[in-house]
Amino acid sequence: MKTHGIIQNAAQVRAILDGRRTQGRWVVARQNSLLDGSSATRSTWEGLDWRAALVDPGPSPPGNTGPYLKVALPAEGTRHRIYSRIWPGDRLWVREAWATIRALNHCRPSGLRVGIPCEFQAGGCSVRGCERLDDRGKWRPSSQMPRHASRIRLEVTAVSVGQLQDIGSEDTRAEGLQDRYPDPRAPNGARYETNKLRFQHFWDATHRKPEHQWAANPWVWVLTWRRVEA
Repeated sequence: MKTHGIIQNAAQVRAILDGRRTQGRWVVARQNSLLDGSSATRSTWEGLDWRAALVDPGPSPPGNTGPYLKVALPAEGTRHRIYSRIWPGDRLWVREAWATIRALNHCRPSGLRVGIPCEFQAGGCSVRGCERLDDRGKWRPSSQMPRHASRIRLEVTAVSVGQLQDIGSEDTRAEGLQDRYPDPRAPNGARYETNKLRFQHFWDATHRKPEHQWAANPWVWVLTWRRVEA
């Protein structure tokens, strides 16, 4: 079992806390993948031909259960297996926007194993009984959250791989989206025609690189999880 930190925005954190978000997607990248079981060099990764990638359900000859991607490296005339760095049984700790707060005498420990009292931008704080505090520090980005300040732990139950546009209605709900949610781009409170359209809008709003957006239909790792006690 390995432990990995994942960044989630405020809406995603609230969906996890509400029990609505049990699945997440990440674009297949060198940082979250292994090539034939090892870290890939930048030059090798950039030379892979993703247009001809295929999903193999596994197991692989070395015994990896799969699924994984089979991708060609045209410059060398070879094909390689791309694995996720995260597997079922691994633990995830959520990194979210946060700020330090003053520990008041009437606050009781919440049971969370945090090294510093803090408030979370998605709502809530690391100690029980705290009301709104005037001496809260400035909000810090999720990328700066240390592991001991995280309040959410997840256990990965399944890992799969596919292209972004293959997402189905059940998967959009597992991503934390609610049916018939208002479309902020439309006037008069109009709602999305489908959850898939809503997912497309929110995905593009949080993935700015053209090669990662919906229209590019990138390959993504799909992680399914359950929440566990911190």
